[in-house]
Amino acid sequence: MSLFEEMKIIPIVLRKMRHVPEDRPRFVQISLTNHCNLSCTMCIRNYIDVDRRHMEWDDFTHIVDQLEGCEQVALAGMGESLTHPRLFDAIRYCKNKGFKVQLTSNALLLGKMGMIERVADSGLDSISFSVESVKDSPEMGHDNVRGLKNIKELIDTRNKKGKDKPRIVLQPILFKDKIEDVYDIIRWSAANGCDRVNVVRVDLRFVAEMSRPTVAEEKGIFREFDRLRKELGVRIDCLQDQVFDGLAGFAYRHLKPMLGLDDWCYRFQDFIYVNVNGNVHPCCLDEEQVVGNLLKQGLDEIWHGEKFNYLRSHQEKFSYCRKCDFLRLKQVV
Repeated sequence: MSLFEEMKIIPIVLRKMRHVPEDRPRFVQISLTNHCNLSCTMCIRNYIDVDRRHMEWDDFTHIVDQLEGCEQVALAGMGESLTHPRLFDAIRYCKNKGFKVQLTSNALLLGKMGMIERVADSGLDSISFSVESVKDSPEMGHDNVRGLKNIKELIDTRNKKGKDKPRIVLQPILFKDKIEDVYDIIRWSAANGCDRVNVVRVDLRFVAEMSRPTVAEEKGIFREFDRLRKELGVRIDCLQDQVFDGLAGFAYRHLKPMLGLDDWCYRFQDFIYVNVNGNVHPCCLDEEQVVGNLLKQGLDEIWHGEKFNYLRSHQEKFSYCRKCDFLRLKQVV
């Protein structure tokens, strides 16, 4: 991240500290599809009722046409985006509107004929891959070796074309009994030219029996992350530890308690999630709170509406939010 980019973050951080929402959401996540080629144990789609279908093309363009003033569109949600028959049309449509475009995938469908070339040439800004190990995990339903082979081929294809995009992000989950797997993923990332590793906490609201590190164990893991950053020269993001690199990373690491992340969720200030039916939610994991529908209402009406403003001001009243520590510094126990 350049010094100019780091300076641009300062006013955004100040607004977050004051709990002031952006004029329009900076980040919009659109669930193009609820279809997936996997059924992972920890995935929310196994525990909530969602329509197993693709978003209609006319609905998608109607939604995107309302997003002027937003910065990034993530084409991800309750399914595998690579299954959508018009995914690359969707990427092109968003890029033509001037948005940065992000994608999330499990990497397995990259192996389909021509898919890697299409992703490399799509104009996509970044793609995050859910990876749990550098070894196969049959108990989790993950063919990690095949997925990593596809990711490596995508990186090589991108580099041979002389491009620096899409940026490649690996996203493992921090399970208690798979900590060494996370370290292996970080090493694989550094050795194979990935751009970033983003480590996330286990969300216990859906599968309570899953195990995760204690607070004390997390601290030890974060020390190892710091060592691996220095040893490997790789960017490792983890909201509870450090985000960004350079000056911005240093500032976040030492000032993050001042952001108040244990008292409120910053996503309410700059983010919306749109499901396949056009419903708008303040969180991609919260199907219960619907603040509007972009097929029936305008974005400003929803973003500055009474319901969304009430949710912003009364997060502590909702058990769903109180039980969530996905984006908090401290653990909810």
